[in-house]
Formats: sequence, C-alpha cells, structure tokens
Amino acid sequence: MNMETFKNILIMFGAIFIPLATIGVGLGWYYAEGSPALVGQTLLLLLAVVFALKRNFAAMGLYLAGILFLMVVYPKLEDFESYAREGRMAGQFSELRSRLAGIKTADGSYPGTITQVPPPLKLRSGHKNTSAIDTVRLPDEAYLYPPQIPAGEKLRVTLRQEGTNREQSYTWSGDNKQPLLLYPGGTYFYEIRRESPAALVSSGTVKVPVPPDFNVDSGKYAYDRTHGHFFINCTHTGKQQRAPWWER
Repeated sequence: MNMETFKNILIMFGAIFIPLATIGVGLGWYYAEGSPALVGQTLLLLLAVVFALKRNFAAMGLYLAGILFLMVVYPKLEDFESYAREGRMAGQFSELRSRLAGIKTADGSYPGTITQVPPPLKLRSGHKNTSAIDTVRLPDEAYLYPPQIPAGEKLRVTLRQEGTNREQSYTWSGDNKQPLLLYPGGTYFYEIRRESPAALVSSGTVKVPVPPDFNVDSGKYAYDRTHGHFFINCTHTGKQQRAPWWER
C-alpha cells in the first residue's frame, strides 16, 4: 500500500468516524442534546477548509457531507433517546410498584421502608441520576379518594392544579379504586362525575400543605409510608409523556 492510498483511507475513516463518534458521545453522555453535534460539525468544517486549501476537493466534499449527515440525523436522535430512556424508567417504576403491591397483599400492610435499591432515575431537567428513596409522611389532603362506587358503574374524575391549564382525567371503577396523589404545595380543583347516566357526584377544591420532611422536586424516588404510595418526586414533564413525573 503506497502513502497516497493510506492517506485516502485515513481521510475516509475520519469522515465516517467523526459523525459516528459524535452520535456515540451524544447518546452516551449528553442525552442527544445539541452540544456534541456542534463540536462534531465544527471539527468537520475545519477539516473541510483544510482540504479545500490543499485543493483536495473530494475530501472536502466528504467532510461537508458529514456535516450534512449530522444536521439531518442528529436532531432525530433526541426523540429516540428520550423514548428509550423514559420508557425504560416507566417500566422499571411500574415493576417496583407491583412489587410493593405484592408485599401489601402478602403481609396485609405496606412496609415501613423500602430496602431494595431501585434502578437509577435519569430524569434530566437539572436532576442528578440517583437511586435514592426519600421516606416521607404525606398528609391525608395529598390524596383524592373515590366515593362509594356502585357495582358496574364508573366514575370520571377531572383534576386541575391552580396556575395551570392542563387537566388530568382518571376513571374509577369497582376494579380501580386507587386514590390520586395531589402533589404537596398545590391547590387542586376537582370534579367527579358518573359516566352513565352522566351526573355530577361531587366537586371541590383541595389545598395540600407541604409536610416538614418533604423536599419539593427532589428528583428522587419518594415513598409515603403512611399511605403506602410510591412515586417519583419530580415536577418536570417528560419529553414523550407531557405530564409531570409525580403523576405516573
């Protein structure tokens, strides 16, 4: 292999490696945010200028193509990354809740603490990755409980937090009587309606105090040992499911 061929191989390798390395670093450490792409594009542009000055226009074209590749492909990776990460966390969280419900069924009560170390939360939004669990005591006002539900009926509950326009809608039935968490520090307006025949059952406003042992938006798991409720203590919304993590 002569020197010219070797140089051409290195040029081709660089034009392929830099975009792939940018994608790898972006997915692995930066959750596919834009800064790695900017670094990769800048490096490709500088090399393209160098090759242009050397009148190696074929190599210049390769590196400009690399820039175009990153401009088209890299922005799409953020949706893919968030979909995979948030879906994985949601699945892990659902499994942990199922185990907690299994303990309640087996022992007749929820445990005082959770000793199992859960998978780390990767919430972003300024939160550090963590597997920590805060054991808290939330007041009764932090939960909206369903009224008596006649057999075969369903109740639709609508919640809206003061200061927001987004409504949450849930259905209670004989098989699903799970109380709804009202995040501490908020004021909530609710309506409970019978689905069939349609009729208003009750409505009202609930203001939830912040208990002394509760850290608002800690970015950790939280376990309310008083009510046996396990949730993610984060007020930010996910990218895929546009709802605060504490609602899930």
